[in-house]
Amino acid sequence: MDPHKNWRKLGSQVTMIRQIFADDLVFFKNIRLEALRSEPDAFCATLKDWQDLSDQQWLQYIERSTMLIAFEQGNPVGMMALFRETDTKRRHRASIKMVYLNKSQRGNGTASAMLNCLIDLARQQGVTHLDLKVNAANTSAVRFYQREKFEQVDYIAASMISNGEVIDDMLMSRHI
Repeated sequence: MDPHKNWRKLGSQVTMIRQIFADDLVFFKNIRLEALRSEPDAFCATLKDWQDLSDQQWLQYIERSTMLIAFEQGNPVGMMALFRETDTKRRHRASIKMVYLNKSQRGNGTASAMLNCLIDLARQQGVTHLDLKVNAANTSAVRFYQREKFEQVDYIAASMISNGEVIDDMLMSRHI
């Protein structure tokens, strides 16, 4: 699979999923800010944390990760990033972070396609285990990860506090 061009036809729409690089900064900014605006409780960071970052700070996230963006008609509609562990004894592990899919794209296979692309890229990097954290109250996301063979390995009470509400996370893991 070529991570730069993985086209999937979904109904009458064509969705492209590809890895992004520094010259794709505008797409990353657009989809990340949309994610933080529309799903604020899904992320530890806030819109305010990200909206004033310099381009160099944004680029550091692209450079430190393997980041995928799903596009529909040239517009970003989803993202998913892989952050590989850097310590020698942990380089077989990576974390999936910044997962977001526009509501119009949910339930049509785009999330699974993005995850499968990310898994293929992780394997190419020598990764054998993936970890992620998900809001325990986000039952649709939890069910998605369970369908994709992730298992709960820990529960993190009070993982974050958003607008005075305590949010618990599940730590999930999968061997690839």
